[in-house]
Amino acid sequence: MKQPILTKGAEIITLAFNPEKTDDTEIRQVFSDNLAKILWLFIKRNHLVSQHFNKHCIGLAKCIRKIGIDKITAQQLNLYLQMRMMIGSQEQIGEQLLPFVRGVKTFKLKIVNGTANNDETNKC
Repeated sequence: MKQPILTKGAEIITLAFNPEKTDDTEIRQVFSDNLAKILWLFIKRNHLVSQHFNKHCIGLAKCIRKIGIDKITAQQLNLYLQMRMMIGSQEQIGEQLLPFVRGVKTFKLKIVNGTANNDETNKC
């Protein structure tokens, strides 16, 4: 059975740090690229990742753009996830991730720690 990336009705992703104000330059680079940010948020929340995960998100975002955001299929996305991030084929998260990649579905990013305003929300 496929585990959903977001449960039905969930539209807010909460972070306990502000990625725009962190000292980590790779995180700032990931979050400055909307597509890399989507990959980072939705994959990291459900998978153990390597120390190269941030770079893989940026690289995968570039690959998706080369194919075309509106042209990439869920199967291609799954293949790239398997090749670049070692995410198993049985998970098939491409189908769940694709609407967010294409901008058909959106989410809100809520920062609850590390900012002066603890209720900061950014629409993606």
